[in-house]
Amino acid sequence: MLVCGLGRVGRQCIQALRGYDVPVRAIDLLPHDEVALELESGAVTQGDFRDLATLLRAGVGNCRSIVLASSDPTANVEGALAARRANSAIRLVIRAQEHGWHDLLAKQLGNLVVYEPNRLSAATFALAALDSEVIAHFYVDAQLFQVIEHEVQARDPWIGHSLDEIQPSGRQLLSHVPAGSPAADGGPFYGWDPERTVAPGDRLLFLRTGGLSGGFTARTLPPERSARAAALRFGRSFLPKPDQRLQRPAKVALAGLAVLAVLVLLATNVFAWGAMQLPLSEALRWALALLFGAHLADLSSSFEEIPVGVHWLELALVMGGTVLTAVLYALLTDLLLRARFDLRSRRPSPPARDHVIVAGLGQTGVRIAGLLEQLKCKVAAVEASPVEPHVLPNLAIVSGQATEEDVLLKAGLARARGLVAATSDDQYNVEIALLASTINPACRIAVRTFDPRFRENVAFLLPEARVLCVSSLAATAYAAAALGENVINLFQTPGAPVLVVEYDVIEDDTLIGRPLWEIAEGYAVVPVMFQRSGQPARVPASDDAAIKLRAGDRVVVLATPASLEAIERGDLRRPRYQLRLERLRPYAESLQVVGMLSQRLDYTLEQGHAALESLPQVVPLRLYGRYATRTARLLDANGVVTRVVRVDETAERTAS
Repeated sequence: MLVCGLGRVGRQCIQALRGYDVPVRAIDLLPHDEVALELESGAVTQGDFRDLATLLRAGVGNCRSIVLASSDPTANVEGALAARRANSAIRLVIRAQEHGWHDLLAKQLGNLVVYEPNRLSAATFALAALDSEVIAHFYVDAQLFQVIEHEVQARDPWIGHSLDEIQPSGRQLLSHVPAGSPAADGGPFYGWDPERTVAPGDRLLFLRTGGLSGGFTARTLPPERSARAAALRFGRSFLPKPDQRLQRPAKVALAGLAVLAVLVLLATNVFAWGAMQLPLSEALRWALALLFGAHLADLSSSFEEIPVGVHWLELALVMGGTVLTAVLYALLTDLLLRARFDLRSRRPSPPARDHVIVAGLGQTGVRIAGLLEQLKCKVAAVEASPVEPHVLPNLAIVSGQATEEDVLLKAGLARARGLVAATSDDQYNVEIALLASTINPACRIAVRTFDPRFRENVAFLLPEARVLCVSSLAATAYAAAALGENVINLFQTPGAPVLVVEYDVIEDDTLIGRPLWEIAEGYAVVPVMFQRSGQPARVPASDDAAIKLRAGDRVVVLATPASLEAIERGDLRRPRYQLRLERLRPYAESLQVVGMLSQRLDYTLEQGHAALESLPQVVPLRLYGRYATRTARLLDANGVVTRVVRVDETAERTAS
């Protein structure tokens, strides 16, 4: 494996790849100590990875994959092109912003994937700030999945039941943490013991299929309040701001009004005290009438006796009134249109309570806020820089520094349910989190960091906050992608990051020929989607556990980095259970039982009939705990008295 760019993400990639037991090399512009990176001597090449000669010196021709993880997306794409020139078969994993043209590039170059750290981590941050039980929310083939963390209460009906018995409809148990375990302990992923019982205070992690979680409310304003606020904003839009200079249209409008006023005063003076000698009110009426299109013939019966100078004044009033009125109408129309569009683009006020505040509207912050809006959660944001009107137009935004108390109070922090410190500065995020925890101790806080060591220190400082490291999460996905996996999504559990990985089964794969139950429990992964070649994809049911994978099949699983490492090496956990078939009940149907033995325990039809004729006997196939328990339950329901037996490995080793 070759890692290019030894920034935070690159260094984390090296650590993640080390767990897969593959040789790792690196390229960076600056010199680095191989000992500090725990690499072999000479494994780091100094130079520009966009240069073909540098890539060749680093041994790109013999590498299986290259991870281009620098902070410059353009340089990463250039490096990918150079790497493809040097090695036509190498897998390209690029850190860059995801664009449509990357799909075209992947089709042209082949064996290329692009991941953006912000997109990978946004959902994790969004859900970390909520006080709901949902900790992950993702789609596979338009099928919604949610991961739920539940702390067992004394009133729960599961108290005293074994873990294998608490499979609610539509949910699958992923992990179990006994009461009293540290908060950071997530328990072994999909490695729970089916014989353990549930007690109050235990923490359970479930996978739920379909349906949005409850508890979220959409943000709406009362109609009266909304209409009144709109009217006030519309009225204020006609007035200049106290701290703003007049714009050019306003200057033109004021100049036009001034000219009209001068003409009216001049005409009134001529009509009242000049040749016409009219009363003042009548002179003003004549001036206004002539200004807006009337004629002297319409106003006076003695039109022929009016002096010539008054006729010239009439012409000036009519022409000036026509031109200046047209200008004023145009300016007024423009003002009305701008006020209308400005009224539509006005952002709402921050919610009064039970909302989530996103501090920092960079790329990650925008995605976090967007995901929260999709979940129908009330959201407000704090951002010091101007935000374009088209960016989340329904999002309430408070302008200012999130480290200032009055700004956070203006955003409604005192009654907020959560806050995400999502700026690009680690220390700034910590300052926001500390201030927020002081203002509202009940607020759930999520902190974005980039340095994993800094994350550990902040987690110690803020034990109640969810402190997540973007570079660690992204590096986990890059490392898996470098091994050829297609990472669809990832999320953070209390124990470890979990990846949603798609496998297209091929010949010589470590998954081929294995049943789903063996893959699930042997590698500690959770199949969430299965597709037989040429058939539609589906969520695996309990009856699908015995399906064996063939070349051309597709399976999507939830897996931790340790699980992916095990799949890469083909390192299955040892099964520790066997089934003992005791006897048949009178109502047992032999053909049905033989079919079940054939389907779930790899018996041939002849072996199945022979087994039923020589009971009791132990099934030779070794099983894992959950599959053994469920198979025993099915056999018992069909009339076979069955007992689950734990294999005594110590006794076996002694006998051998």
